[in-house]
Amino acid sequence: MSSLLDVRAVCKSFGGRRVLGPVSFTLDAGEFCAVTGPSGSGKSTFLNLAGFLDTPDAGEIHFAGKAVPPGDARTATRLRRDSIGMIFQSVFLLPQRSVLENVLFRARYSGIPRERFMARALDLIDQLGLTARMRQKARLLSGGEAQRVAIARALLTDPALLLADEPTGNLDAESAEEVMRALSDCAARGIGVLLVTHNPALLRHVHAHVECREGRFSEPG
Repeated sequence: MSSLLDVRAVCKSFGGRRVLGPVSFTLDAGEFCAVTGPSGSGKSTFLNLAGFLDTPDAGEIHFAGKAVPPGDARTATRLRRDSIGMIFQSVFLLPQRSVLENVLFRARYSGIPRERFMARALDLIDQLGLTARMRQKARLLSGGEAQRVAIARALLTDPALLLADEPTGNLDAESAEEVMRALSDCAARGIGVLLVTHNPALLRHVHAHVECREGRFSEPG
């Protein structure tokens, strides 16, 4: 069976300096994997390539068994729209809009009337324990609540892959645990989850772990 995400000998350089690679990596549906490593090691570069926000200089990336040619902007855009959800350290919520409105915001990029996403949005809000805050403006949420709204927004279009770049970096320990439980629940529902983090305390939630150092992947230890 094909992996959900299959990265094969990928390299990336900026300004003539190689910052990543070659790295190879696979992620299956329902797998929760963390990538750790020091700042500047290439973790976020890798995540951008995995999410088709950038293109590799060499190597191949396959998604759901199909190769995505570098520079194929149409396919990359379609995958980001339909199959990949992303969350970041900064949640980028609309502060004056409600939780529900923020979750539904992603629908505007789907080409489908947002009313068709209402049942899905309400279900996600309930799953993430936000029903009591549904009409609350985003600016009044706690850090953990805001990040859970960001997760619900990322999941609105039912993606196969969820990418998380330091989603707990601005949170206290309790809020970080809330977010990690939510990500674990995503994996339990069959979503592939790829997490970049500096925090080793979070690794107890994941199924797999690789270290990124000087642009290369290795087994931890």
